[in-house]
Amino acid sequence: MADSHEPIEAVAPERPSGTVTTPAGDLVATPKTTQEDERVSAGQRAVNLIWENTQAKIAVAVVYVVLFVAAIISIIGMLPWATDQQIALAITSFMLLSSLATLVIGFYYGRTNHQKIGGVEQGR
Repeated sequence: MADSHEPIEAVAPERPSGTVTTPAGDLVATPKTTQEDERVSAGQRAVNLIWENTQAKIAVAVVYVVLFVAAIISIIGMLPWATDQQIALAITSFMLLSSLATLVIGFYYGRTNHQKIGGVEQGR
């Protein structure tokens, strides 16, 4: 019995519009940024990481200081020789530090909100 099969021509599948093939043969979406955009983005990410680490350290330091001062104020208030003026001054100081801690922590959480994009405005 003779083979009566005709040769089959290989047809490459059509590539969807808006895609490119990588050197590895993967089909990916067409890039929408330039190399300069990528460099700017990488720089922003590096600065953001440095700034987030700095803000985290500041926020933790502020919380520790406020807790330490709160403990000192509690001890001062329990001392038998503490005057009313000393206690009032200690409470006022604590209220100022408490407000500062709230402000720092609020800014820290607002800055590390990853729904917001920081850095240089792209003008889009």
